[in-house]
Amino acid sequence: DRMDDAGSAVVALRSALRLGSDRRSPLERLLAIYRRLEAKDEAVPLLLELAEIYENSKEVDLAAVAVRDAQELGADATACARLRARLAMAEGDMEQAVIQLELVARGTQAQGLHQEAADAFKQLLDVMPARGEYALARAESLAALGNKDETIKTLRAALEHQQVDDLQVALYEMIAKVNPGDFQAHDWLAKAYQKHKNRDGATEQLKLVASAQDKSGDHAALASTLEQILQLGGEQIVVLKRLALVYSRLGQEGKASATLVRAVDSALAAGHLDEARDMCEVAVELDPSNLLLRIRMAHVSHRQGHADVAELHFRAAARIARGVGKPEVAQKMIVYLRNLRPDDLLVRIEHAELAIELADPTLDDALRDLVHFAARTENFGIALGYAKKRVELAGKDAYHARTELVELMRRMGDTAGELKAGKELLDDLLERGDFEHAVELLKRLVASNSRNSDLVLHLAELIGGLGDQRQSQRFYRHAVTLLQLEGRIDEANKILDLLEHVGEDSETVRIAREHLGKGQALEWDAIKFSLSHRDAKKIAQDIVSMSGAHPVVPTST
Repeated sequence: DRMDDAGSAVVALRSALRLGSDRRSPLERLLAIYRRLEAKDEAVPLLLELAEIYENSKEVDLAAVAVRDAQELGADATACARLRARLAMAEGDMEQAVIQLELVARGTQAQGLHQEAADAFKQLLDVMPARGEYALARAESLAALGNKDETIKTLRAALEHQQVDDLQVALYEMIAKVNPGDFQAHDWLAKAYQKHKNRDGATEQLKLVASAQDKSGDHAALASTLEQILQLGGEQIVVLKRLALVYSRLGQEGKASATLVRAVDSALAAGHLDEARDMCEVAVELDPSNLLLRIRMAHVSHRQGHADVAELHFRAAARIARGVGKPEVAQKMIVYLRNLRPDDLLVRIEHAELAIELADPTLDDALRDLVHFAARTENFGIALGYAKKRVELAGKDAYHARTELVELMRRMGDTAGELKAGKELLDDLLERGDFEHAVELLKRLVASNSRNSDLVLHLAELIGGLGDQRQSQRFYRHAVTLLQLEGRIDEANKILDLLEHVGEDSETVRIAREHLGKGQALEWDAIKFSLSHRDAKKIAQDIVSMSGAHPVVPTST
C-alpha cells in the first residue's frame, strides 16, 4: 500500500481475507483501495459485507453508512433494504423496519424469489398480523412454491382479523383458487358477489360450489345452489336441465317436471325449437300424464309444422286437464285442436260441452257454431239437440237462438216441430209487444207453410193492426182462398165481410161470395180481370151512345 502498488496490495489483502479470521481490517483497507481506484463494482460487495460486520458488532451507525454508500454505488436495492430493516429493528425503529421489509418482500417477489419474499412477508405479518394485503402477497409466493397447506393457513389466519370487504374478497378468491374444493370459500364469495352486484362472479362461484356438491353427492344442497344460479343468471337451459335431473334424483318428480317445463320455455323463447322438442319428447315419455309437458310438446310440434303430432298432444293435454279438474285448460287445448281440425264435429261438440261446463261468456257463440256446422254437414240430430240446448240456456228472450231453431226444423222437414216452436216464439213476441220481429217470424212461417190458412190470417191481422192495409188485404184474400180449399166456407165469408169493411171493392166481394156459394174455385186475379174487362166495355158503349150517328163522307174519285 505504501509503495503505491495497488495491484500487489489487493492480492495481499485478498490472501489475508482467505487466511485470516478477522475480516474487518482487510475489508476496510481493500475498500479504501477500490474507492481510490473508483472500482465501484468491487466496492459494493465489500460495503455490504462490512455493513453486516458492523451490524454484528452493534455499530449501527457505521453499518447504516456502509449500506448507504453501497446503494449510492449501485448495490441491489433489495439487499440494501434487507440490511436496513435489520438495522432499524436493532434500534427499535419498527416503522422504518416495516418500510424496508416491504421493499425486500416486493422486490424479491418481483424477481421470482418466492421463498425470500414469503420470509419477508412473514416478518411483516409478525409485526403487523392484521395486514391482510401482506398475507395475500405471502400466500401468492407460497402458492408459487407449491406449498398449499401453508398458503391456506396464511389466508385463514388473515381472515381471523377484521378486513375490508375488497380485501376479504381477494383472500377468499385466493383460497378458492388454491383449494377449488373449498365449498365454504365459494359460498362466501358467491354471497359477496351478489352483495356487490357482480352477477357473473357470483354465478361462477356458485357453479364451483355446485360442482363440489355434485361430487360429494349432496343433492339437496346442489338443488338449492342451482336455484341460486338461476336467480342470478336467468333461465339458463343447461342449468335448468341439470336442476331437473337433481330433483328427479331426490324423488321430487313434480319439481323435476316443472323445471323441465321452465327449460322448454327458455328454449322456445330463444328459438331453439329442436332442443325444446327433444326435451319434451324425453320428458313426456318418462311422465306421460304431465299436463304442462304435454302442452309444451303440442305447441312445439305446432310451431314446427308437425300438425299430426300437435293434434295428438293437444288431445292428450285436454284429456289430462279434464281428468285433473282443469276444464278451463282443457277448453284452451280444444280450441287449438279445433283450429287444426276445423272439419271434426266431435271436437266442436267437446268444445261446446266445455263451454257449458264452464258457463263460458262465449257459450252462445260456441253452440251456434256447433249447430251451424252440424246442420251444414247434415248431422241434423246433433244440430237439433244442441239448438234446443242453446235455447234452453239462453232463455225465452233469446230471439235469434229460437228463430234459428225454427229454421233448423224447417230444413229438417219437421213441420209440426217448426209450427210448435214458431207459435211459442210468436206468442212470446206478441206478449212483449215486439211486433216487428213477430211479423218477420210470421212471414217466414207463411213462406214455409203457404197453405196454412191460420198462419196467413194471423199475419193479415197483425199487418193490418200495424196500419199496412194494402198488404193486409192481400193476405186476407189469400186466406179466403185457403179456407175455401179447406171447406171452411162460413169462415171464408166472414173474412170477405172483413175485406169489404177494410175497403175491398164491394163488387169484387160480391162475385167472390157467388163463387163460394156455387163452389167455384175462387181466383182473385180472374175476378179482377173480369171486372176490369166489363168496365172497359161499358165505357166504350157509353162513348158511342154519347156521340150519336155520323154521315159517311163521300170520297172523291
